[in-house]
Amino acid sequence: MSASLPDPNRFPEYEEAFLAAVMLDPKTLDLPGIDCEDFNERIVYDALGAALSLHARGLVPDLPTLASLMPVHAVPLASISSKSPSAANATYYLEKISEAARRRRLEPMLQDALEALKAGQPLGPEIVAKLERTLSTDTQRGRPGGGFQLRRAGEMEIKPPQWLVRGLLEADSLGLAYGDPAAGKSFFALDLAASIATGTAFHGRKIARPGPVVYIAGEGHSGLSRRLRAWEIAGRVSLKDAPLYVSTLPASLCDPGTMGEVGRVVAQAAKDAGPPRLIVLDTWSRNLGGDENSSDDTALAIAALDRLRAPYQSAVLAVHHTGHAEKGRARGSTVLRGAVDLELQVARGEDAIIRVTCTKAKDIAPPAPMAFSLRDVDLGILDEEGRPVISAVLEEEECQPEAAPKPLTGKNQKKAMDALRNVEASGRNGDEASVTVVAWQEACAQAGIKPNRFNEVRDSLLKAKAIHIQGLFVSEGPSEPSVRPNPRAYISPSENSDIQTRTTSENSDEIRTDFGQNSDNGNSSRLATSSQGNSPPSLPGPSWPAVPSSPDTAPRPEGGTLWV
Repeated sequence: MSASLPDPNRFPEYEEAFLAAVMLDPKTLDLPGIDCEDFNERIVYDALGAALSLHARGLVPDLPTLASLMPVHAVPLASISSKSPSAANATYYLEKISEAARRRRLEPMLQDALEALKAGQPLGPEIVAKLERTLSTDTQRGRPGGGFQLRRAGEMEIKPPQWLVRGLLEADSLGLAYGDPAAGKSFFALDLAASIATGTAFHGRKIARPGPVVYIAGEGHSGLSRRLRAWEIAGRVSLKDAPLYVSTLPASLCDPGTMGEVGRVVAQAAKDAGPPRLIVLDTWSRNLGGDENSSDDTALAIAALDRLRAPYQSAVLAVHHTGHAEKGRARGSTVLRGAVDLELQVARGEDAIIRVTCTKAKDIAPPAPMAFSLRDVDLGILDEEGRPVISAVLEEEECQPEAAPKPLTGKNQKKAMDALRNVEASGRNGDEASVTVVAWQEACAQAGIKPNRFNEVRDSLLKAKAIHIQGLFVSEGPSEPSVRPNPRAYISPSENSDIQTRTTSENSDEIRTDFGQNSDNGNSSRLATSSQGNSPPSLPGPSWPAVPSSPDTAPRPEGGTLWV
């Protein structure tokens, strides 16, 4: 029996030999054109990602270090380390690996083109665009004709912005939306994601490039399903067949092994539905897998995010928190702000209006400020006590600045606020920081406020909304605003009967896909989408109610409703 011919698109022996060269000589990682996505063997892919992370930190990616980071692969790594006696041929190995990867990328596109030509059909714009994008990406990676070069400024091509959401978000860009907890960040991100996945205008802003969206959720999975259902009901647009994928677990940007799994899961989703137009990280800290105050960890995470989105030229929107004391900027290392192309501050005022303001726009005119209120939506289901379950959606409002609070003029008021900030600054980091009223009272006494004046000062600061007290704790700023009572801002189930299906996918067959399940590791990231019934993508949490087919004239429930 004749031996089977080797697959010219796979060179496992070269991949293993290259990894062995890396373990022998870390300088191998300085070669131009190294891209983890070019490596097809899973163990090599994961190990090389870990080696690049170690090398970026100035650490040596030798066999003992890699084996300690990847104990499951310790034995295979030891075997691979003997595949190359020296690192002298690493450049040759890398060239062969890059050639094979290039063929793997081009082969399915060329096959589509060949089938179209055989059928006597012209090449469609999608096939041409994919070929151009692949060839362009390969050139930028340092293959023939690419790499580091110099060219005259006058020869540079001037290109207009490639909008994803016209006037707001560019394709192939990194965006950041930050704000306090409960400011409305996730409402904003979910609304944007659903709009792009269905091609629905985002509050009057055209979706220039509708398509798949990957929403990597680090928290609040049950709430996400209800909010997406509310978006369906309010907009009368079904998510049934929309290519909106939601992860069941957070990613870990600083962990090469996890990001290797995330990359494969996203690649599978891209294969099924097309390249993702947008990738959302909600929140940055829950998906970081490192120290958000560390410039090294933040830079490492941004590099991992760039590798994830580069093959698809996806835009990324990261949702992040503000600092506990510094409300005017995103929490953590400033490396993140330096890397983003667009930065949006999301703030919810005492008037319950959610204001979205651009605080950085690198290459585009800053988008105009936006303002939203939360509109109640009855989901048509009851909780275990028989109360209607209410969620909400964003409703755009005229954007006007919030009325400024009256300045604090009293000497004791200023002393009390300084004392509170000093106690906060000495506490724990970020959202975990908390100050008891007793600790604040003691700090006020040390600042020279007489004990018999404390209650008077406290009450004046409460009235001025400079502080709020919840239980035993005091915090700077007003209390969390409640949703404004607004008779028109309510949708009952009777308004849901004409939800229309809108999707950018050409495949309308019923599908249910769970990607990236790994029986060896419960921490693998999974994306799920579903078209069963009248439901958006399959998410953890309660079942999705079917859209009512008959009118329901029940009045808006008063009291006893459950808003989620």
